[in-house]
Amino acid sequence: MSSENSSTHSSQESPNSSPQQHSPTTFEKEKLQKPSSLTETKKRKRQSEDVLEPKLENLELGEPIQGEDEASKELAQEANRYVPIFVLNLPWCQESKYKELLEILQFQGWVNCFGLHAIDFVYPKAMDEFCENFSYSKGKISSMVNGVDISFDSDYLANLFEIPCDGYDNYFKGKYNLKIGKIGKDEILLSLGGEKGINTIDHNSLSPLNKLLFNLVRRTILARTQKRSEANLLDCAVIYCLTNRIKVNFPSLMISHLDHTVPSGYKVGYGTLLTKIFKSFQVPLEQYGKLALREEQYIQGSTLHSLNLGVLNGKTLLYTEILRMEEEKKKKEEEEKKKKEKETKTKAKTRPTVRKSRRINKKDGPIPTVNLEEEEAEVEEDKGTHGSGTSEEIMKEFENLRQKHLDIEGQIFMMRQTLGNLRVVLENRHEAIMLYLSQIRAAVGFSVSGAAGSSLDKEAAGTSLAKEVAGTPKVTEQTPDDAIPPS
Repeated sequence: MSSENSSTHSSQESPNSSPQQHSPTTFEKEKLQKPSSLTETKKRKRQSEDVLEPKLENLELGEPIQGEDEASKELAQEANRYVPIFVLNLPWCQESKYKELLEILQFQGWVNCFGLHAIDFVYPKAMDEFCENFSYSKGKISSMVNGVDISFDSDYLANLFEIPCDGYDNYFKGKYNLKIGKIGKDEILLSLGGEKGINTIDHNSLSPLNKLLFNLVRRTILARTQKRSEANLLDCAVIYCLTNRIKVNFPSLMISHLDHTVPSGYKVGYGTLLTKIFKSFQVPLEQYGKLALREEQYIQGSTLHSLNLGVLNGKTLLYTEILRMEEEKKKKEEEEKKKKEKETKTKAKTRPTVRKSRRINKKDGPIPTVNLEEEEAEVEEDKGTHGSGTSEEIMKEFENLRQKHLDIEGQIFMMRQTLGNLRVVLENRHEAIMLYLSQIRAAVGFSVSGAAGSSLDKEAAGTSLAKEVAGTPKVTEQTPDDAIPPS
């Protein structure tokens, strides 16, 4: 990695005023002396443990921690000299199931870096001292803050932020023959929505996901404030790597970008990440004024909405598109609700009723009824077989079928009623015949007992009885309607 850049942008902003160096007191110098009882290895281990366990209980979303005095106002003005960092609201992303962004950051190994280590306070005056005493040599940055020497390289940052230190780290400015693997510059620009031969892309031409990644790149990875609506060639290279699962060496890019911005007097970013670096070298920061991250510095719902972005089913979409889809969904649900209500009213009108006065004989068996669900299924089947029709035609066909079933039901009922009446008549005839036969048996027994016993008398009595039986007229017993048992 080279410390020299191919070219620089003359349009970048310069700070309004040069920072004043802070001179530590004698007490502070004594306090900053390294204890002789600790070796360098143990000290580095203790520093790493302190940094890798972020204290989040006092860090809340909101306005900067400042009062109404002149010192607080001056501190707020100092903060405007630096690029506000863009960090990850990890609980919100997990609750919203923002898989698209989380999967990209997980592949790069940046979730803890941007979701935990980057959430801290910003110390503008400490950053002033860091920039005032800044130096770079052979990939290593050195400075002094509050009398404490600071020196780090990309490997140190990788261990501190718990991120990999490999991947794409080609840092350049201006025109450059960009190539990532076998993919050339034009192909990269076209894949992101740009045009061939033009090295910049308007942020509105980017896809919703790439638009969010562009804001992450220009505010955190390669922090800058100039041309905020335009992705330059280096921005496009990093965005292309992120979306295509190509490793990006963030510690190396951070070292190169600091080497470009600090000596040139441009606005510097990495506010809370520099705080982590200061704390890792045990720089006393209590005497400096501190600022908390503001709500718009977190990747979350309200921030995405300000960019006309939103999250739906884990994907990044335009917020206006999400509102349109929700409106269509709501309208469709209302239409389905009205349709169900109409179908319910139609079923209530077409359902057959049974008169309370109807009496059913158990011997007749159950009276068939119309199964509306089966009728609807038949109508749907006919619709699929013979083609789709209008709702009025379907309802008319259904009404005809229902009327036919009602007619058949009435015919079956009348036939069963007639059969019941016939059975009653046959039972009455049978009883009359049996009564008549019993009378005949009684008359025959009386004649036999009164005979003298002679064979001639018996024969004459039998002949007389046969004639009497043959000449007897048929007796039909009429039964009133009230005596007919209910059918």
